[in-house]
Amino acid sequence: MPAIPGRFATNVLPVVIAVILWLVGLQSHTFTVEQRAGITPPEVADGLVLCNMEDLDSVTIVFEGRGARVLWDQLNGFPETVSLINASSHPGALPASIPMSFDPGGIRWRGHPFRELAVTRFEPTVAMALIDSMSSRIVAVEVSTVGQIPSRYLWQSVDPPMVTLEGPAAMLSLVDSVGTAVLTAGQRSAEVAVETDSPLLSAWPSAVEARLSRPIPVVSFVDM
Repeated sequence: MPAIPGRFATNVLPVVIAVILWLVGLQSHTFTVEQRAGITPPEVADGLVLCNMEDLDSVTIVFEGRGARVLWDQLNGFPETVSLINASSHPGALPASIPMSFDPGGIRWRGHPFRELAVTRFEPTVAMALIDSMSSRIVAVEVSTVGQIPSRYLWQSVDPPMVTLEGPAAMLSLVDSVGTAVLTAGQRSAEVAVETDSPLLSAWPSAVEARLSRPIPVVSFVDM
């Protein structure tokens, strides 16, 4: 039993010394770390809308730091999101593409500022945000169906027949009607959702009462 402390020191002490020397050597070097982070949507003025957020999904952040801080960063976590800085509060004629820079102070990890490592650059360095004004337009509702007969050859009953669309002005100028969730011809009148081709467009009301009926034949031919 008295030999255990000496054996412990013999086995463990070299490991402790090796770890200390490794940390000292690690601290003497500067490391570059690349992390991918999501982008927090930038704030835009009232009456404006960001049209291309799907293109601004993530960015690569390049950090630099001493060995111990890099090690702590890897153990503690990594940045989740970074915010954009609007370079211009007056976009001019709309729609417009506005260059926006990434904010090193806007890096977040678990909702808190992330300052473990020094930021050297972002890749890409600038994000182009497409800004447009919000507008509205009244459009017709067309009932969608399945089967061999297109809905345009069926009698439609829609209440209300028109809905108000809201969204980017340039996008609304290309829309003259909206569809609905699929209905089967001949089924009873049902409430169906109004569907738009873009998440940037919203309809009011968002659902209509609709029904599709097959036309009643008014002329028949009988073999004589």
